[in-house]
Amino acid sequence: EVDAIEAMGVRPRAFLVGTRVVGCFLALPGAYLLALAGSYAAAYLMSVVRFGDVSPGTWKLFFLMWQDAGDLAYSLLKGLAITVFVISVALYHGFELREGGAAEVGLATARSMAINIVGVTLISAAGTLIFWGANPRLPFG
Repeated sequence: EVDAIEAMGVRPRAFLVGTRVVGCFLALPGAYLLALAGSYAAAYLMSVVRFGDVSPGTWKLFFLMWQDAGDLAYSLLKGLAITVFVISVALYHGFELREGGAAEVGLATARSMAINIVGVTLISAAGTLIFWGANPRLPFG
């Protein structure tokens, strides 16, 4: 792929990284919101419909009490930051790969995964502290 793009006179790094990051920003918000809606629907179905632990009104009261549009936006930003980091690290290790076959691909993948595990943890912790650390907005009196 890289050699074919170079042969056409396109800078492969800019093209491949740019298209993947733009794709991330286009696809992630919709996928994230669908997954979040699915988890909310599953929580409602299990708590209210399946087990009948709470009434629909009580569930909605406490669900909406803990929901905030700002928190949704912050979690989406945190997810985008994590995704861009993971894509960047994976592409970097993919571009640095030269001849060597399957063994080199395996090593590059392992290096990328190790860096991503640490990076995702740090970005998640920093994002949580930045967005919610000083003011968790818990509705307790």
